[in-house]
Amino acid sequence: MTPANAFAGFVATYPGGRDAVAKALTCSRGMVGHLISGRRQFSEDMATKIEALSAGEVSCETIRPDLQWERDSTGRVTGYRVSVVAQPAAIAA
Repeated sequence: MTPANAFAGFVATYPGGRDAVAKALTCSRGMVGHLISGRRQFSEDMATKIEALSAGEVSCETIRPDLQWERDSTGRVTGYRVSVVAQPAAIAA
């Protein structure tokens, strides 16, 4: 399941639909539509807001699997790390 599909499923079942989700996430209804369609990428901040709004139904790991999410002992997100793949150094000719 893609992040957009996971979010779309949540929005479809949220009382009040897109308008209510937009209000709860403090963004526009249009932004919710862009996230659902995949035209916009989820920010790190948006991922944490969605996880909180969905009571964990849609996790940060689902929304942004490219990041390594850090959590405290209660499961609350405390931060994230970006994985960096080292590139081999160019060999001088």
